[in-house]
Amino acid sequence: MAALKAEQARLGIKVYSGELSNIKYTLLRKDAYGIYTRIRFIFPRYGVFVHKGAARGHGGAVGSRWQNKRGITIYTNPEARNKQNTGGRQAKEWFNPVIQKFVDSLTEKLSAHFVNIAYQRLKIK
Repeated sequence: MAALKAEQARLGIKVYSGELSNIKYTLLRKDAYGIYTRIRFIFPRYGVFVHKGAARGHGGAVGSRWQNKRGITIYTNPEARNKQNTGGRQAKEWFNPVIQKFVDSLTEKLSAHFVNIAYQRLKIK
């Protein structure tokens, strides 16, 4: 979490009312051996917009639709399509690079851990 916050600060991402710095995660799905197989990160939706360079008037190629609080379906403005990551709204990739660094180190640690588990199950007791 500290690395994600540091990356946001390094890129100059404004943390609106402290919500984007309030990133949380949960561990999900244990397998048959009690090992977690998924991690879910929870942060405000605008964190994805900042990461991708999207904003009002700066949409992606496909566009999207969503429902507002009143249940009205809203669509991406056709004039905003294909403008993502252009103009004043450049992408600031604050999430993926940090996670990639941790995944690499986590992979090394877990490989040693699972080799040890396999050895413990194989050896004659």
